[in-house]
Amino acid sequence: MKIQAAGVASYTLEIVPNEDAQDPSMVVGSCDGGTQKIIYQKNG
Repeated sequence: MKIQAAGVASYTLEIVPNEDAQDPSMVVGSCDGGTQKIIYQKNG
């Protein structure tokens, strides 16, 4: 995965409804026919 290749050891991926994805810079993808967003958060 690209995140691990970048040296990030601890992170969280979360699937949220589109309206809950407030920060576009955290969105790394979408799923469920485009109705949900996958957001990335670096831990630590």
